[in-house]
Amino acid sequence: MGFDSSANRLPPRWSQRVHVVRISVSNASRSIPMPHDTELRNRLKTVHTYAATPFTDDLHNLDLPGFERNLEFLVEHGMKVIAVGGGTGEIEALTLDDLETLVGTALRTVDGRALVIACLPANLGEAIELLGRYERLGVEICLGMPPLIRSKIPTDLSGTWNYFDQLGRATGLPLMPYNTQGWPAEFVVELAEIEAIIGVKDPCFVP
Repeated sequence: MGFDSSANRLPPRWSQRVHVVRISVSNASRSIPMPHDTELRNRLKTVHTYAATPFTDDLHNLDLPGFERNLEFLVEHGMKVIAVGGGTGEIEALTLDDLETLVGTALRTVDGRALVIACLPANLGEAIELLGRYERLGVEICLGMPPLIRSKIPTDLSGTWNYFDQLGRATGLPLMPYNTQGWPAEFVVELAEIEAIIGVKDPCFVP
């Protein structure tokens, strides 16, 4: 599936340069009603851990037994939310098959003892393909990397909004965008208009 430019529903103000000093996502989005079930949102309100992805000694293959041991360690030490295949999980070094394998392994290993967040790459076509695979695996929620932009704050946020809108249109899974770009709180409120979005991962850095 390609990018649908006709789906641009973002207000014109986001086509202008954004100047932001500090982001406060929780306050900005607290009053926005989410369509997803309350239980899932409550399960997200805890400490999240981002699982590292181990490789075999040749560095070409996933070390799945090692990955399973890592997951068991996290669960045994009380972690209730585990993200798989994210930045800490070497997403830039993983193929789509690798990501599918990791997430499937995590779901089987954790077996309901923790919520597994499946991560999506910053490539629309690949992310949409993975969404279908993740749905078939039984994933409950995905963390979405924004489209790759080298600078922290894009001068035009409409592309970022449309990117997540396209992801939302392609899936029934709840999405959690990862704010790596220093979005202003007002933009997070606009993201909440996308029905699939259930929350935002926000590092709360100062641009």
